[in-house]
Amino acid sequence: MSEPQQSQFIESESQSTQSDITQLQDDLCRDISQLFEDADDYNVIIQVGSGSDFGEFKAHSVILRARCPYFKTALSDKWVEKIENIYYFSKPNISPAVFSLILRYIYTGALDLTDQSGYNALALLIASDELLIEQIVKHVQVHFIRKKSNWLKKNLPMVLSTISKLQSCKMMQDYIMTTIDLPIGSESTIHVLLVIADKLALIQLIDRIQKLLIKNEPSWLKKDLIGFLCKIFNDNKYKKIKYYIMDTIFRDVILRPRNGLISIDSSIIKGKHARIIIRWIEGINALTEKSFAEFTCIYRATDCKFEYQKFIKVLDSISSTSSSSKVLFIKVKNSDKIIGGYIGSHNFRDIFLPKERRNKDFILCLGSEKDSNFHICCNVRCPHTQRFIINEPWINFYSEGAHLKLYGQKGTCSVLNDRNFIAEEIEIFCINR
Repeated sequence: MSEPQQSQFIESESQSTQSDITQLQDDLCRDISQLFEDADDYNVIIQVGSGSDFGEFKAHSVILRARCPYFKTALSDKWVEKIENIYYFSKPNISPAVFSLILRYIYTGALDLTDQSGYNALALLIASDELLIEQIVKHVQVHFIRKKSNWLKKNLPMVLSTISKLQSCKMMQDYIMTTIDLPIGSESTIHVLLVIADKLALIQLIDRIQKLLIKNEPSWLKKDLIGFLCKIFNDNKYKKIKYYIMDTIFRDVILRPRNGLISIDSSIIKGKHARIIIRWIEGINALTEKSFAEFTCIYRATDCKFEYQKFIKVLDSISSTSSSSKVLFIKVKNSDKIIGGYIGSHNFRDIFLPKERRNKDFILCLGSEKDSNFHICCNVRCPHTQRFIINEPWINFYSEGAHLKLYGQKGTCSVLNDRNFIAEEIEIFCINR
């Protein structure tokens, strides 16, 4: 036989041998898989689930140990009870449906997720991570990314909270952090994501959420998210969100950390004016990082066409509430001046303040120049809705040398050069600190 013929023969025989080996391996897999369907000589009973969702599976310790690192350690006399040469093993945190998939894979190497729901697939991922079956963990992650991306997005908070605790799920974690579309149109989802991201120190996700919010500015952001952030910022565990977002996001709505946190939605004043008001209330020259105030608008004149009944009704409804203070802002027509008054957290309805309560309220004036911002301590008086007389002021701030009286859209104020004014807009806020 010539050398070329020898080479051809050897190659042919090699291919034949390889084919025989493959066939033998297929036969071996088929024979072992039959043990999954009929485990008559089992020596392991695995009980999973609990209550109505309970199941019992029979298996062979030698196969479990060979195919699953977890069982290689767990199936020992030190870890599991053995009765009459049968190992009894309990996993109540894994459902029968999920464990059936795992056991089928251990015996057959097959794993079909086609008909599995997203919740079942996620439960399979958790169980496989616990049982240290890396092949299933990888396969399920690929399945989620290729086949269930929409389900991931829809259930993102729950998924993120779950897989962030699993060190083996880095593929899905990276996919969520960098690729999946975040549902920024839902304020509740973003709230949950921010809390989860901060709790788990997911700085990359916090950064991505922040950039998306600033770029797209969903309609709910300024009003609702800021209020949410204000509530959580005083908790030290939210420091990462606080410093990450406050440096860049809507500076006229949220002040920088060194100036405290102020939230206000006003058509008359800006954040810088709110900061001045809080300093006057606190009697301090500068706000600290821990300073916090939320201004909630309870009345806007242009929304109700300056009707006195609604104005008086608003004041009357809050007059018995002492938990929060109030502030009135008036935008003077054809002027850069903003005037108004602060009402401390006391009952001001149709009474003269006792001595210990005096000088807690003040008339305020805000302007475009720094020296035009000042306040004057005063008393305040407002009538009952039921006893309101048309010629009486809607509200009256007064002291020995100053006053502010409002009669609907018109009024008089001693701090103005021309004491009479016309209001372009009027707003009343509750202040929570």
